Amino acid sequence: MDMVKAYNIFEGFLWIGFSLVFFIPAFKRSEKHRLFCLLGGLGFISSSLSDFYEAHSGAWWEPWWLVLWKASFAPLIIFMYLWYRKINPKRR
Repeated sequence: MDMVKAYNIFEGFLWIGFSLVFFIPAFKRSEKHRLFCLLGGLGFISSSLSDFYEAHSGAWWEPWWLVLWKASFAPLIIFMYLWYRKINPKRR
C-alpha cells in the first residue's frame, strides 16, 4: 500500500471520528441543536466516504464527479459555522 492510499484511509477514519463528535450529542440536544448535530455528522460521514473512494480510485480528480463531491464539503463547513453562530448567540 502506498503512502497516498494509506493517508486517504487514515483521513477517512479521521472524518468518521469527527462525525461521532456530532452524532453522539444529537441524542441529548434540543430540537434545533439536534438537526445541527445530525447534519454535521452526515457531512463528515460523506467526506469520509469520498476519501475512501479516493483511496480506491487513486486520484481526487478521477472520476470528475469526485472533485465535486470533495469540493462540496467546504461550503458545508462554512454553512455549519454560520448556523452554529445563529443557534448559539452567546458563543461569539
